[in-house]
Amino acid sequence: LLEWRAQLAEAAGQVASPLLIIGPMTLFRVIGRYREVLHLPCHFLANGYFNPHRATQHNPPLVVLQMYEQVKQRLGLRALLPFEVAHVRDAYGLCIEGEADWKLVFSGDTRPTQKLVDAGRGATLLIHEATFEDVMAAEAAAKKHSTTSDAMRMAKECGAYRSILTHFSTRYPTMPAFDMAARPDVAVAMDFMSVNLADLPWLPGIVQPLDQLFQKEQAGWEA
Repeated sequence: LLEWRAQLAEAAGQVASPLLIIGPMTLFRVIGRYREVLHLPCHFLANGYFNPHRATQHNPPLVVLQMYEQVKQRLGLRALLPFEVAHVRDAYGLCIEGEADWKLVFSGDTRPTQKLVDAGRGATLLIHEATFEDVMAAEAAAKKHSTTSDAMRMAKECGAYRSILTHFSTRYPTMPAFDMAARPDVAVAMDFMSVNLADLPWLPGIVQPLDQLFQKEQAGWEA
């Protein structure tokens, strides 16, 4: 993408301005190797910079930190913070806070973890993976994922206003079976779904109708 962007800018007689990339050092090393042979205009800010226990002598260049602040300002953000989660190496979640007093937290792939609770405390919206049904808790633990109950427990501990469960295993043709009656603050994600924060108050109300619709469709498939 960086190469294509640079080529498109060149074709238009322009010079591509550097993009800010925030990610793990593994990605930085990969991009560094490609930059030896390709023109990839970018600045890289390692996730480790946001670790409060990092070594301060390894601060990024000033131009990178300035660009990070500019990005937040342009997007109207108070915070744009990756945080470690309990999955494989270099797995991170993301916390985004808007100047308009909203907070969105994305878990990425993870087991239940206190780090997510700390990052997600008071979230307006928590988007949390729920790969497995509760009856597959052992497999979820072995593969370092969460069950639906794990995800809803994290949402409760965060005190999130609304939560969306996502990343369901492909073994479920529609959505996994779970009881939503006790959690009117939880909704489920669908492919290509987009959500306006203004719609969060009524969002969980679509879960039951969708589930009924999917059950009818699935019955039709099996007929």
